[in-house]
Formats: sequence, structure tokens, C-alpha cells
Amino acid sequence: RIWLLARAPALIGGLPGIPPAVRDQANRRRLAAEQARLQRERAGVAAELARLRADSTWLDRWTPGWNEQEDALQTRLLILDRQLDRVDGLQTALGGVVADPRNRLAPGDVYLLGFDPHRDGTAVIALGDPTRASTIGVLVPGMDNTLANIANPLSNAVNLRRTSDDLAGPAVTDRTSVVAWLGYDTPNLAEVAFDDKAQAGAPELVGFVDDLR
Repeated sequence: RIWLLARAPALIGGLPGIPPAVRDQANRRRLAAEQARLQRERAGVAAELARLRADSTWLDRWTPGWNEQEDALQTRLLILDRQLDRVDGLQTALGGVVADPRNRLAPGDVYLLGFDPHRDGTAVIALGDPTRASTIGVLVPGMDNTLANIANPLSNAVNLRRTSDDLAGPAVTDRTSVVAWLGYDTPNLAEVAFDDKAQAGAPELVGFVDDLR
């Protein structure tokens, strides 16, 4: 287990059947590594762009291909900024849900069961261990939810948990796991009238619920 966590966290981070605490540890390692990698890469691209501008003369700027180099570096910076927004958003959300005392969540109560920083990004976060819970709720966010604003669907999961506290009491809530499942590419405003994204994401959701059972 120690060797896999250190050498192959991506292998076990999203693997059904692995204890949630182990998956969480693997995914948080992956998340920290991805965040550090993107920060290094962004710093390198920003430095390269700064050198290009500093070393160029007015004549260079009229040289064929110079603007293409600058544009390519600026485009790469924009892509890296978006990727960093996604992983930073996830890191912030994971910390914020624990920091609020009203949520009654210790760090060990929040499980990052999986994430993917590519495209708009995906993440699966459980509040409470689903393998020990007597009841599990799965919340699936809709339009315009991405990894960058994962705090929104996670906030919905927290609110459901608080409602459980109010209506059933903390003893029941502590035996309940609430999962924020952003495991698919959500539709944007132009796509929300159609069910293409829902149909594409449905098999993943069905598989996840089967895994929980």
C-alpha cells in the first residue's frame, strides 16, 4: 500500500473497492503534484515570454514569425491558468468545507474519491465514509459546473448534510455519507436544453452507484 501510494497514486485513486481513506490519500497526492507541476510549467512559460519581449527590438517585432511566437506563449499561459484554476478550486473547496465549524466535518471525514483535471475537470467528494454509512446520498450538479467551481456542488452536499442534522439529528447524520458527484462534463447554457451530456455521463453515474452498493 505504501509503495502504491508513493509510486502509483493514479492507479488506486479512482479504483472501486479500495478503502476511501486510501483513495483520498492517493488523490490528494496527485492533486498536490499536479498543482506543483502546473505552477512550475506556468513560471517557465512566463519567463520565456518575458525573455522574448525583453530581447526583442522594434525590428524583431516586424520579423515574420515573431508575433506567432508571442501568441503561442500567451495561449499556453492562458491554458495553464485555466488548468490551475481547476486544481486550485478543488484544493480550496476541500479545505473550506472542513474550515467551517457549522459543517461538523473533520479532515478525515472528507474523501476525495477521484478527480480529473483535464478539459473542464471532474471530481467525486464524499462527506462521510460511504463504506461505513447506513445511508448514502449522491448529488449530481447540472449546468456550468466544473472543477474550478466545485465549491458550489460541494456546498449543496454540505447543505443537505446540515438539513439532516436539523431534521434527524447528528447521530443519524454521522451514519450518512453525502457524495458530490461531478463525474461528467456538464452542459453549458447553450447545451442545457438537450440531453446529450446527461446521456454521455449516465453510464459513469450508474457505475459509481453500483460500486457504492
